[in-house]
Amino acid sequence: MRIKLIDSEQIQINNERNERWIIVIGAQENPEEQEEYADQHRLCVLGGVAARLETSVRPNFFVGKMHSFLSLPDVTYLPVHLSGTWALSSDRSRLLIDNGEWDSDYQKIIWNRHILLDFLPKLYCKLLNNIIELYNNNEIDREIHPVSKFWPFPPITHNCPKYAVEYGLKVLHNILQNEDTFQLIDNDDDANEKVDILFNLLPRDQVKDVHTLLQNNWDGIGVRSNPDLMSLVRSLPIWKTLSDPLNEDFEPPLKAALHGHILPRKMPHYRTRDSRIFLDASIDITRRVLTELNVPLRNIRDYTFEDVEFPTVECDNYYHHFLRNILSTNTITGIVQGLRPRRCFPTSSRRLKRINDLYDQNNEVFRIVFGNTDVFLHPDFSDFSLTLSSIGFNNTIDQRTFINPPSDLRYRGFILVDYLYKNIEEFDLEAIERIPFVPIARSLDLPYSQHYNHTQILDSFRNIIIPRYKEVAWSRKCLIAEDVIPPQTILQDYPSLGKPSAPIVVVHLRFLHRTLRDEWRNNWAGAFKHNIEEIYKWLEGECLNGELNLLDYIREEDRLFLNINRDQDPFDLRNWVSADDLILNAAPEEERFVKSSLATYPNMLRSVGVREVTRPNFEINVRRHNQSNFGQSNMFRYFLDQNFPLHDVTFIMNNDRIKTSRFVLAASSEFFREEFVTGRYAGQSPPITINIRNLEPIRDIRFNSMRILLRYLYGQSIDHAIQNRQSLNGDDEEHHIVVNDSNNLVLYKDLLKMANYFVLNHLKELMELRLSYLVTRLNVQEMNRFASSSGANQLRGFCERFIETNGRL
Repeated sequence: MRIKLIDSEQIQINNERNERWIIVIGAQENPEEQEEYADQHRLCVLGGVAARLETSVRPNFFVGKMHSFLSLPDVTYLPVHLSGTWALSSDRSRLLIDNGEWDSDYQKIIWNRHILLDFLPKLYCKLLNNIIELYNNNEIDREIHPVSKFWPFPPITHNCPKYAVEYGLKVLHNILQNEDTFQLIDNDDDANEKVDILFNLLPRDQVKDVHTLLQNNWDGIGVRSNPDLMSLVRSLPIWKTLSDPLNEDFEPPLKAALHGHILPRKMPHYRTRDSRIFLDASIDITRRVLTELNVPLRNIRDYTFEDVEFPTVECDNYYHHFLRNILSTNTITGIVQGLRPRRCFPTSSRRLKRINDLYDQNNEVFRIVFGNTDVFLHPDFSDFSLTLSSIGFNNTIDQRTFINPPSDLRYRGFILVDYLYKNIEEFDLEAIERIPFVPIARSLDLPYSQHYNHTQILDSFRNIIIPRYKEVAWSRKCLIAEDVIPPQTILQDYPSLGKPSAPIVVVHLRFLHRTLRDEWRNNWAGAFKHNIEEIYKWLEGECLNGELNLLDYIREEDRLFLNINRDQDPFDLRNWVSADDLILNAAPEEERFVKSSLATYPNMLRSVGVREVTRPNFEINVRRHNQSNFGQSNMFRYFLDQNFPLHDVTFIMNNDRIKTSRFVLAASSEFFREEFVTGRYAGQSPPITINIRNLEPIRDIRFNSMRILLRYLYGQSIDHAIQNRQSLNGDDEEHHIVVNDSNNLVLYKDLLKMANYFVLNHLKELMELRLSYLVTRLNVQEMNRFASSSGANQLRGFCERFIETNGRL
């Protein structure tokens, strides 16, 4: 439609205006729910949309209005005029669409909203399609695409009614569902989504205006209560995304709420990977609208570790701000802990390192130890010192401090060791012992220096020994420097500090045996033997509690044990034996006897598999015997006086005689009482003579054994009788003999035979016990036969058990 307007009242020449319009009109059946109202007021759904295509007037201003046959005062600021059979207010001065008294104007508002939001948007689509067709046919100006020129939203520069925005959304909804529109659009866009094709025809500012209109009119346009509009608005690519802070010249794209996320309030944004879109919600109203559009809120932890693209070399200002902010959220589970393995913390020079490689510059020890090296955390992060210490930041002296001390200056090692000794309770000693920070001795004195070659300046406590362990491991371990030897109080509380392990000591023993045996023969024999003895002494102590098994490190056939026999020569190979060559507790005359110098270390020998003669688990019972103390009585003195006139019994053996009293014998022994009262000596007039040689079971005893027995019968304890063999002829000779000495073997046998013959049960049992301690592998068979012939059943049982226990040695 072309229109020529002439203003007859204007006298100037240019009083004519030519315009070209396009108009779409239509009708629709009344909505079912509004039929009664339409009939009552003689209304029907009619309407039209008019767009001005051209005008001769410049500048080309256009203000969209509402019409109802005649123009109405309602201004929409849309790019088109809207006409309809509106239900006007009672004074016909205004439309009732989004305001009015709902009680009285309810039906009018419902009618008008139907025309505006359901009917006219469809006509608008037809209008737009016709205009696009004209555009495609070059029948109208092609400077601006019709979609942009007749975009169904008012500009943000005017205070438009909210229903105009709501109308625009309805039109947009219809356009996106209209296949004809997209058929007409000459689209070279590769976008798959219709909404993207449509919005790509608009200038960026026009798209941003839609965002502003929605945001400013959000509470009045009813999107939240309309699922279709909610879905539409979520799909519109109108929301500003967060920009890349490292690329300020790049304008961030606009994206749909449907595909975006928002960050927590005041959370700074840093460069992220392309896998996730973050919308700008820095303005409160924008955040509220996006939240009501169900845009998900990305939690800080997932954003930090799944989305952010951390820098790898240096820290820029934006990252600096970002890192400080997330450290401030240390109450959120896992945030700070998740940073532990990352090289993401800036040094003073802004280089990025792992947190456990950084130190607190406020610590004086650290400043001394590390000097001007780039290992200090950037000072802007010092207020997070306590938080960062939980993930490895070195803000206090602990075991991490001692790892890789810089440079080769010994005094820095001295400082660290001194600090350790003063604060050792604060550290995990097991971890500390592995760290090389301890100064070592540069050399040793002769003869050790010949094989002490250590070029390093610092080493760990695991690789050093303190002086007390020098002889047991010096060839395998460094010796700690004299200036840093642990104080005795430290060693009392931490005995493992500077102490070698059993495998190391065994390797050192092998070294002495194989290497130094010949080297030290001429000049260092004493030192060699001393080293061997110290090793044995150390191993004995370690094996004492049974926790160390030397068989793990020494084979039974390894000849590592110095069992000195020939010429006391530690260098003679014949004096070096294996565990198989030794038997503990063997008698000196037996094979594989362990010399006293080596027998001092029984636990070490047992641990390496040395077998031993074991006393069997067989108990020999000795009954209780209350021996009267005759030693100080006249009775015992009479016995010692062999010329006492009341002696009436004489024991003879060859030319030896002992006189005694039959009354004392009868009182001390049931055997003698029966013999003198009813037995073979009954009725004999004193003196009575008893010839030992005529008593078959005891005829071969030694006469001195008889003397000891008689002392016992006169009340002296058997041990005193053996130890103090005072002559019965009155001389003062005394013999002090060890009770369990093997020299007493014959004596004990004599006493046992006599105790068995004279029925002295206590003495018999005591002698069985004494003889059991003198049983060896060489004499056990003979001792068993002796026990059988002497009626010593307990001793015989012990011998049989001894054979069972030690028969395979």
